[in-house]
Amino acid sequence: MGCLPSILTILKSNDSSIYDPKTGCIEKYNILSRYHNSLLLKTVKELRIKYPHAKIIYADIYKPVINFIRFPQCFGFTSKSLVVCCGIGGEYNWYQPKMCGTPDVTACQNPLTYVNWDGLHLSLCCQ
Repeated sequence: MGCLPSILTILKSNDSSIYDPKTGCIEKYNILSRYHNSLLLKTVKELRIKYPHAKIIYADIYKPVINFIRFPQCFGFTSKSLVVCCGIGGEYNWYQPKMCGTPDVTACQNPLTYVNWDGLHLSLCCQ
């Protein structure tokens, strides 16, 4: 959550201590995401015991996304990892009154080179 360009834009601060120096993300929201995921995994394990014949799957997307943001070039991303593909203006190319899909808002030429599509969704796609 702390790495979403929309959140970074809305909660922009001059206080550099709120940002993770390795990612540029707002750290307290990433701490919340990690905490949520730990509780979710615990609950999934409990449900697996309670319902042994059910197939319950936990998928962690936090860790891969953080890696995409920290090391975009390792995954084929060539744009700045917190800048959106489909947007208009601002540090992260995200502006709430003019979001992707509204008039005058354009998408980048190659979405596969961007981690984030529109400030809320990843640009990941099949190659």
